[in-house]
Amino acid sequence: MSFPVTPGPTLQTPSNQEDIVKGGQQPPEGQYALDVERVIDAPAESIFDAFIALYDSRRPDWVTHSELDLRPGGRWSVAFQVPNGPAFREERVITAVEQPHRLAYDMTAIYEDAPSFSTTVEITVDAAPDGQRIRLVQRGFPTAKTRDDFAGGWPDVLDELARRTSMRRGGDGQQSEY
Repeated sequence: MSFPVTPGPTLQTPSNQEDIVKGGQQPPEGQYALDVERVIDAPAESIFDAFIALYDSRRPDWVTHSELDLRPGGRWSVAFQVPNGPAFREERVITAVEQPHRLAYDMTAIYEDAPSFSTTVEITVDAAPDGQRIRLVQRGFPTAKTRDDFAGGWPDVLDELARRTSMRRGGDGQQSEY
C-alpha cells in the first residue's frame, strides 16, 4: 500500500532570516524548527504505541538504550548510534501525554565531542483521509545545520512507524496488520 507523504520536512527559520543573512549576522540561536508529517493507515492507538515502542520495548538497532517514565514530568533517556553518525543521547522530560493523540517533551541532545543543545518536541496524531496524520514539530535548534541533521532522520522514523502499523485489507475484507 502506498502512503500519502508530504514532500519532505518543512524547515522553519526566523521570518527575518534573509535580512539577517544580508546584514552578515546569523539568526538568533534557538530559532530553527522542523515540521514532519505523514498519513498512516492505522488506528491512532497503534501509531502512538508504536512510536513509544520504537524507543522502548521494540527498538531498532540505532536505538541502543532507553529508559522511560511515561507521564508528565517523567524522564525519558534514549541513546542512539545512527548509521554514519556520532553516538549521542537524548535526555527528555515529558511535558504532555494525551494518549493516543499527543506526546510532548523537552529534549537535550548530549554528544561526546560536540556541544549539547535543547529543543522541544510535540508529536500529534489526528484523523485524516485514508488514516491518521502523525505530525512531529521540533523547535529550538541552535543552527540550521543541526536542524537539517535531525530533519534527515525523522522521515526514517515515520517510515518505520508506517511499516510497523499500516493496515491492509485482507481477502475477507477484514483489516490485518503487517
